[in-house]
Amino acid sequence: MSEDTSPGSGKKQGFWAKVAADAKKAAEESDARALRAREKVGNLVITQSFGGSTVEIYDRGYVRVAPSSRRRPRTKS
Repeated sequence: MSEDTSPGSGKKQGFWAKVAADAKKAAEESDARALRAREKVGNLVITQSFGGSTVEIYDRGYVRVAPSSRRRPRTKS
């Protein structure tokens, strides 16, 4: 027996279920925006780490600089 907790079902949705649904919707919207942005700038040509940042260069001359996603290994001092 599953409960229908959609907004139009007349049943109250739990707080955490609503938070999870809102987070999922926000992630989907963010992914869609990123996909549209990638379509506008062209294909990724090269990506490199430089000075603690990731530099991405695209077909149409667009350059994106973001914090590096790779962690540097810790060294003992």
